[in-house]
Amino acid sequence: MKTTRLKSLLAAIVMGTALHAGPTLAQQPQAASKAADPSVITAIKTAYPNTAFDQINTTPIEGIYEVVMGKNIAYTDRTGQYFLFGNLFDMRTQTDLTQPKRLSLNKIDFNKLPLADAIKTVKGKGERQLVVFADPNCVYCKRFEAELEKVDNITVYTYLMPILSQDSIVKAKAIWCSKDQGKAWRSLMVDNVAPTAGDCENPIERNVTLGRGYGVNGTPTLVATDGRMLPGYVAADRLEAWLGGAQ
Repeated sequence: MKTTRLKSLLAAIVMGTALHAGPTLAQQPQAASKAADPSVITAIKTAYPNTAFDQINTTPIEGIYEVVMGKNIAYTDRTGQYFLFGNLFDMRTQTDLTQPKRLSLNKIDFNKLPLADAIKTVKGKGERQLVVFADPNCVYCKRFEAELEKVDNITVYTYLMPILSQDSIVKAKAIWCSKDQGKAWRSLMVDNVAPTAGDCENPIERNVTLGRGYGVNGTPTLVATDGRMLPGYVAADRLEAWLGGAQ
């Protein structure tokens, strides 16, 4: 039984690693993981007394556990004998189960972000701030932009991060080079009106490098002023709660 579970986990992680290196999957919000049974936690910590385990959590695979060591994430059995490193994917839903946790371990210093490289959109008084990494061809980004229409009193900094296709790069450059960047972005994402082709000096490559450096491998990815990161589409009500500090 143990061998079967480990083979299933290995297959999931190998497939996840292959997908991770290829076209980026759109990310969806994940449910919070639960701490493993105390007996499992004790067994794993006893097996490695010199290793600092910050978290040992359950996973959707029975008998397989997520272990967090600093900024490293691995998967193991209940004895800790076998360890696998990589991204775990739910292939039925095309969902990356590892990335949300990895992002939470890599908080961003909001004040050090190069906001001049992002499209700035102010709604209402704009007292709250939000950063979004987005791809012009990302379906979930478009759904998120529709939800943003319901949110007021916020300043949104959108980093154009075209990682889905060459066409995404073309559209990102056209939007950045538009006379009214915010209008061009909204027209595409909300009204489905493509921007007029254009090219100029732009931060597109820098944005991709910036996002990758923070572990952003899918869009949309949100960043709050306290450095928390949230991958995937979220509805307006959940966004409001998250901006208020909810996980």
